[in-house]
Amino acid sequence: MLPERMQDDGLVLRRWVIRDAEALHAVIAESASHLRPWVTWVEDENISIEQRGTFIADREREWQAGGSVLLGMFVGERIAGGCSLNVRADTTGVLEIGYWLHPAFRGHGLATRAARLLTEAALAEPDVRAVEIRHDKANTARCRRKSSSEARSASE
Repeated sequence: MLPERMQDDGLVLRRWVIRDAEALHAVIAESASHLRPWVTWVEDENISIEQRGTFIADREREWQAGGSVLLGMFVGERIAGGCSLNVRADTTGVLEIGYWLHPAFRGHGLATRAARLLTEAALAEPDVRAVEIRHDKANTARCRRKSSSEARSASE
């Protein structure tokens, strides 16, 4: 089972819980215009706080069943963004990292640190042979990101 909590020098990655729904809802709304060019899920984010709680509960069940894990990225009590280790149905043994940051947390190395934590956790799983991060070539901030991990980056 993929881990539910990881940390590195003030950065905490932990599974979202239903009580996070309202705060997560607000942070996504604040980040939507920044994220819209890069991630398709933002277009589907016009949901209620209750629906957000249901979404979190659904992801909990998926994780409990051995599937993907959806995590919040926290610095202190503040939500810096979100990340995930996604089980790929089309490729056995390959996990995909996804992440996003609130604009106020960009440029501080959080995404690189989160990717390192996620990669280390994924590769510690006995059935995982590779970890991927996919990105749009036009996302120059992501193209510059470097990690000392063994992640393999593939451009879309």
